[in-house]
Amino acid sequence: FGAAGRYRRKIQMSDLGQRRIGVVGRGTAGWMTAAALERFCGPRFDVTLGILRSETNTRSEPREFVEEVEGEEDRPIRQTTRFMTLPITSSLRFYPLSRGVRISELAWVPAKPTPYMGVGAGVVPYRLQQEGDFVDRLVLSIFTDDIGSKGTGWTAHALAGLDHWLTPHVAVNLEARYALGSGSPEDDFR
Repeated sequence: FGAAGRYRRKIQMSDLGQRRIGVVGRGTAGWMTAAALERFCGPRFDVTLGILRSETNTRSEPREFVEEVEGEEDRPIRQTTRFMTLPITSSLRFYPLSRGVRISELAWVPAKPTPYMGVGAGVVPYRLQQEGDFVDRLVLSIFTDDIGSKGTGWTAHALAGLDHWLTPHVAVNLEARYALGSGSPEDDFR
């Protein structure tokens, strides 16, 4: 553990209905990138293999605690939480409308907007890390630490989207997913 300090409980009647943790500054900052391979499986079905990497950084502080520093204003007790996921998924897409007109064995004219829906599943490697100052509620002290967990969970999803073909070889894709997943924390979070 790092440096220890004194604290006092900071709570008011108006705080009772609020969450115990406040997000500091602009909230959560993050990014993601994705790639997918798609295999044509007939006029109405495709199978895709996708990978997506996302990472978020969130600064937060417990609302009910502050650090008392003699001769200074009370300081907030702050942590930074980083969460990275790397889902690897396979999906089955169903196209309810025609995707275009086949002209020959090697040529076809795509329909401009092509809606689809589908389902899928996969695995999700993840890493969770928190660093900063923490309050030990049992011994009433502040300590600095860097704690983390990593592992692999599962995911399942339903999706809907639209392919808009610009040329017979180039399309713009818009997709929305509803995903469920689960994983068990390891290491410092047990």
